This record gives sequence, structure tokens and C-alpha cells, in this order.
Amino acid sequence: MNSKKDPMGRAIADYFKSKKASKLRVFSPMFEEDEIPLATLFRSYESMPEIERKALDMAKGRVLDVGAGSGCHSLVLQEKGLDVTAIDISPLSVETMKDRGVKKVLEQNFFTIDGQYDTILMLMNGIGIVGALERLPEFFKQLDNILAPRGQVLCDSSDISYVFETEDGIIELPEDMTYYGEHSFQMQYKDTIGEPFNWLYIDADTLKEKAGKYGYVVEVVAEGEHYDYLARITKKGYMKWTVLTDNRTQNPLLQTEHGLSILLETEKHRILLDTGASDVFIRNAERLGIDLRTVDYVFFSHGHSDHAGGLKHFMEINTQAKVIVSPDALKGRFFSKRRYLHSITTEWPMIPQERLLTVEQSESIDDDIFILAHIPQIHPMPDGNQHLFVKKSDSSYVNDDFRHEQALYTGGLLFTGCAHSGLENILAACPFPVNTVVGGFHLLDNHESEDKLSELAYRLTDAYPQTQFYTSHCTGDAVFATLHQVMGDKIHAFSCGTIKCEV
Repeated sequence: MNSKKDPMGRAIADYFKSKKASKLRVFSPMFEEDEIPLATLFRSYESMPEIERKALDMAKGRVLDVGAGSGCHSLVLQEKGLDVTAIDISPLSVETMKDRGVKKVLEQNFFTIDGQYDTILMLMNGIGIVGALERLPEFFKQLDNILAPRGQVLCDSSDISYVFETEDGIIELPEDMTYYGEHSFQMQYKDTIGEPFNWLYIDADTLKEKAGKYGYVVEVVAEGEHYDYLARITKKGYMKWTVLTDNRTQNPLLQTEHGLSILLETEKHRILLDTGASDVFIRNAERLGIDLRTVDYVFFSHGHSDHAGGLKHFMEINTQAKVIVSPDALKGRFFSKRRYLHSITTEWPMIPQERLLTVEQSESIDDDIFILAHIPQIHPMPDGNQHLFVKKSDSSYVNDDFRHEQALYTGGLLFTGCAHSGLENILAACPFPVNTVVGGFHLLDNHESEDKLSELAYRLTDAYPQTQFYTSHCTGDAVFATLHQVMGDKIHAFSCGTIKCEV
């Protein structure tokens, strides 16, 4: 936008400098001339309408403040410690926000910005920038690009059908109008006249209908006093998982280790599935632009240090996540005799009681996370288990029975950890339909015969024809090749940096 045709920005700049300004006039072919009180663009949290306060209270994570104007909303969220990026197409407004102390400000159009945001804030009828119903597909396509998994759009708008309502309660529109919320406006401040622009007021029912066609859900979370409302828009049925650490990688920027850690993001949760052996998963997350501070659950598949050794580092950066673990994993002393005797016991950090969720039997955590515990061993177990032992109190070693192993299910995805209990046993124990299996299968090279692997592959293909399998870590390369010969495109290898999105 040319600053010579930026009446809003000029008015905001004048008011900021002198605390007074001339009228910011608004013209429309449909309505009488109006005026925007400039003081309202600089209001504090306490003087904001209830709808705006509600939106600011709901904001989380990385925030994009769209059409930020003077930056009043950004400043409130910034004060709360949130990472806020304010954008506006008005160059003078952008300069004023910088002068007011907004840390991240861009002169940017919503439809061209990139990045990933947990909250997209569009207040003061901010969704009006869409301009017309026919442009909503472009709006939702942009949300696909920039709204993070489990992200939300918080926007307010108004149902202005009352403007066209007759005394009989009938809505009568002018002949040239297809939707009562589509209008054009023009602003003037002193001698600065802006270009005409289209603006959309959209009622909640229409917004819900349109959003549903593009895979989004609209929830009205607050209603104002004059036909206005606050809506929360989220992606429906969305799930994303990212491998943070593994034995293998295709990305030279990421480190590897003998361990496994995966970040699973759903509409409601950010779940860290194991933490690998060290802090490698944190360093890789940083390189991938992932903030682990907002994880709300960390799940441990078993007590071995290559899956839980990173917890002490995670606890240093995350102060909220609940820790889901078997009590047998916490107290067990685990050893491997593969090649030589060595401890694979996790050194567990102090876990505050209010954050610890010990699971002793299969049960639901929240309403959409199910933990499988004490998995019945009715099908063959991996031959690689022969090397794994538990040290008893009398210092003798007994074969590990994997009572400490658990699996996690949510939304059709089953995480197996290492699947020491046997992949078939874990699948058989799951009471829900499984679309995707993710994890190591503990099928080591030079341990399982090709015949046994082929038979397993055929059984999995026959018993779970709709299921996709993703594996790495403790699944050998030669093992994977044998399984792939039978299973084809039903089985896939992952590595550090692998990202999969599912609906």
C-alpha cells in the first residue's frame, strides 16, 4: 500500500504522536457516512469488548495478529509472554506498532504470509479482509499453509441481516446483492483518501457451512450485544507426526542416535512419543522449527534408555507435560547382553507427582488417548528379545517379560515403541480400528529368518488390509526389505525428519 493512500495508518500515527487526531471517515454506497473513534484502536485489555478479551485469553503458542492496526492486541499477548507476529498492509500502522514496542511487525498481506502459527487472530471483524464469499476457498487454502496442527483461528464478525429486515421479519436484499454481508468501503483522513475495498460480514451459520466444505470446524465461543460473535476455527480430523530422533536420517542437518522420539500432533494434543537416548531430539526439533514447550503429554513405551534417556533434558524445557509411563518401567533395572553385558536402564529424573500418570492396566487418558498395558503374548515374539534381561534384587538376571512395555492409540494411529511384545500381539490387544502403525518392530537383522518374516508379512497383510505400517529404529534394513517384498506399499521406512500428515 502506498503511504499516500493510507488514511488508517496516517490517523493511527497522528493519534499515537499527539493523542488526538481528525476524523477517520468511512464511506459506503450502502450505509451513511460513519467515523472510527481512533481512541478505540489504542484501548487497553480492560477497556476491550468481552469478545476481544475472550479471544486474547484463548490465544496460545505462536500467534499471528492479522490486520493488527495500532498493535493493541499484540501488545497484550506480548506482555503475556506469547510469541506474536503482527501484520498489516498499512505501512504507517506498521511503523507505529514498532514505535509502540511490538517486537515482530511485518508489512504483509495475510494471503501471502508464510510460516506456521498456533493461533491466527483476526479481531475487529478481521475476517472481513476476505471481501466476499467467493474468496473463502482462497482463505481456507491459506489456512492449510500456515495454521499449525491443533492450531486455531480466532475471529469475530457480525450477522448484519437485521439491516435488511422488514417489519414482518423478512430479509429483502437489493437486486444487485447476492449476500447481505458483502459490502465496499472507502476511508478518508484529512486529505488522504484510500482506495475502495471490499469487506465481508459473515453470519455464523454461513461460516460453518463454508468451512465444512474445506475440512474446517467452526465453534461460536462467545456472542456480543449487537449481532456480533467470536468464532474458533480448527482443522477437523487432523493428525501430524514428525520423527525427531532415530537411528537413520535422510536430512544432513539432523543428528542420529540409537533411539526413537516422535512428536504426534492432533486437534487436541501435542504428544511426545518417547524421548530417545539424549537431547538429540530437542536439537533436531529446534532445527525443524518445532517448539516442544507446548507439548502436553510425553508417553514412554518402555523403560529402556534409548527411548527414555532424553526425559531429563525435556523436563528442563517443558514445565507442563504429563508423563505417561508404566510403574514397572520406573523401577526396573534393564540390561542387554548383545555383544557384551551393559545397562540400558533409564536414569529417571524427579517427576512432580502432579505431572506423573502411571498406567498399570489398559485405560483411556483424556477422551481420545488409549494406553495398552500388559499386552497378552499370544503370537510369536521377536527373536531379538533373547538378549534383553532384568536384574533382580539378588543381582541375578532373568529374561525381560516386557511388563513395562505399553503402546499408545489415538485417532486410528497405534504407536508401538519397539514392539518387544510382538507387533501382532500389540495389534491384537488394541480394541479399536488401526489405520496407521508407527514405531520400531524389534526385528533385528541376522536374527529372524526370511521365512518367518515373510510369513509375518503375509499375516499382517491378510489381517489388516486397510492398515499402513511405518517403521525404523530397531527394524533392520534387511528385515525391512523382506517385509516390503510381501507388503509392498503397505509398509514404509521413516527416519529423522520424516513428517506425515493424516486426516
